[in-house]
Amino acid sequence: MSEETNKQRFIRTLREIADYVESRPFDDDLPFPYPDLYLICDDKAEFGRAVAAAGSFEKTATDKWLNATIDFGFSKFQITIRQELICKRVKVGTKTIPATEEHTVPAEPERMEDVYKYECPDSFLALKDVSEEVPA
Repeated sequence: MSEETNKQRFIRTLREIADYVESRPFDDDLPFPYPDLYLICDDKAEFGRAVAAAGSFEKTATDKWLNATIDFGFSKFQITIRQELICKRVKVGTKTIPATEEHTVPAEPERMEDVYKYECPDSFLALKDVSEEVPA
């Protein structure tokens, strides 16, 4: 028999957890966790294949992560990748960091700091067949 794939192991484990919880006499009103699940991709081709397989999803981002989120109501399945692997980091301005007085750390003078944002592709689906170069 062939070795169990990661996908098969994941599905089997989810079923085992569901069967276990369903078979035990837990009260219905216990604060069961929201079982949000994350598929964290290491490169843009892997991310592109995963989102292509997912079909419909909501595109979201944090300051470091780019996400394709499938919402199941009580739970979410999120396909995610670090933005720097897909998106181009673009300087959009500067901001002033105010001076601080010395407390337990040495005083720091006011300084200017660059402000960046990520410009990401409009479509994730095009990423499934791309090379692995990281944008500048």
